[in-house]
Amino acid sequence: MSNEFSQAEWDACIKVLQVLSRDPDKSLDTLTLKGLVTKLYKRAKKDQREVTTQAIQQQINATCGGRWDTCEGSGVCASG
Repeated sequence: MSNEFSQAEWDACIKVLQVLSRDPDKSLDTLTLKGLVTKLYKRAKKDQREVTTQAIQQQINATCGGRWDTCEGSGVCASG
């Protein structure tokens, strides 16, 4: 995906968000802002869950050869 924003636009956006984080009453459209921030937050949580799940799966693969049942749910290989 190409960058849709210039550096100046990005800097202005971050500046506005920083000001609003300190003083939300300065928002011109609080409902829209809340909706957008909520959407970003949910996406960040989903992305973090996926990263965590991948890390756990890699640990299981490295420890137990990908067989969760041999780890007895502890993440430590029972056979090794």
